[in-house]
Amino acid sequence: MGEDRQTGKDVALIDSLRRGAGALRWYVRSVMGDNHYRRYLAHQSAHHPGVAPVSESDYWRMRYRNQDANPQGRCC
Repeated sequence: MGEDRQTGKDVALIDSLRRGAGALRWYVRSVMGDNHYRRYLAHQSAHHPGVAPVSESDYWRMRYRNQDANPQGRCC
């Protein structure tokens, strides 16, 4: 009976750690910009369904060109 309770606690701890790691991964990817193209695709399909999205390489090229032309608060 005590072992079953401990096993349940272990499973709950592992699940909690897994959720925490997933949240941390999401945060780091958001800060680093890894999900920007996916967000662009979601926006494009929701708001502009008849327009083909640009390729990922073209998206990043346009994004960096825009950042260079219109600098905002950033570290570099």
